[in-house]
Amino acid sequence: MTKQELIEYAASYYSVDPNYPWPEYDYFVLRHRNNRKRFAAEMTVPYRRLGLERDGDADVVDVKCGPLLMGSCRFDTERERWTQARGQALEKRMSAVFPKNVNKEHFMIRSIVRDTFFLSRKAEAATKADLPLAKDMQDTLAANADRCVGMAGNMIGVRKRVIIVHMDGENVVMFNPVITAKVGPYEAEEGCLSLPGTRKTTRYESVEVEYRDVRWNKRKGKFSGFTAQIIQHEVDHLEGILI
Repeated sequence: MTKQELIEYAASYYSVDPNYPWPEYDYFVLRHRNNRKRFAAEMTVPYRRLGLERDGDADVVDVKCGPLLMGSCRFDTERERWTQARGQALEKRMSAVFPKNVNKEHFMIRSIVRDTFFLSRKAEAATKADLPLAKDMQDTLAANADRCVGMAGNMIGVRKRVIIVHMDGENVVMFNPVITAKVGPYEAEEGCLSLPGTRKTTRYESVEVEYRDVRWNKRKGKFSGFTAQIIQHEVDHLEGILI
């Protein structure tokens, strides 16, 4: 993908134009339309600053994403070395390329809500305007991946019907999820990032769920096992049920 193709892609899929905040550099950033926060930056970086033993410069796009997505962020050449170079050289590269007063934020990590009064209130239906919430939930879940496999919107302070579930190696966001069928009840004991201790509850081995994805497309899926249990736990959160 060339620089111009990237600009056209951002305009087509996200309706955003490049912003050039540093007059002394021919670099641009892409910003969210609603809050103007940066989610990508294009820059030119010497290959050697990326840990690659070659002369010349590379056109690099630094994209804001959670740690679980880092494996898919690869440069077009030297593919097997790019992910490692990105992780090791990121801070060094950013400090060398951008002016010192640039805010080097990379994630939209929210604080975890533990107020039981807030958590016990039912969530409101999400709308298309709530789509940016997916980014916050992805980054917050990724930041807590060592102790959490799912979240609901109210766990990060947003009382909207949206959940995120870690399944098959990725974090899947579901807007307005509705469990339409469930089979195979069993007793489970669950913990929660928002609450201390564990509690017993009834879960189902298999569930069918209708929801909207991060592009607001309607989806329907059948889930079983641990994934089904996570979905049921997070949907309970939307109903104000504390488990």
